[in-house]
Amino acid sequence: MDKAPPRAHITCTGSLWAISNESNERANIDSWFGEVHHLKYVDGVWRMQGHAWEVLSPKDTRTARRPHPFF
Repeated sequence: MDKAPPRAHITCTGSLWAISNESNERANIDSWFGEVHHLKYVDGVWRMQGHAWEVLSPKDTRTARRPHPFF
């Protein structure tokens, strides 16, 4: 019998920035606070599977929330 891969939840807070080619100034693309991500250990590495509520409750009504920039 195969074992299910290990799973974990992490809470992520951060920002995604870029540098404008025209003005050379930093521009905030997105920021997030307290986003809970679902991870799965596959082939020797941890991989993000999405927001925890998306993976654990796909019929959850919170799907109207903005997606995390890495998904």
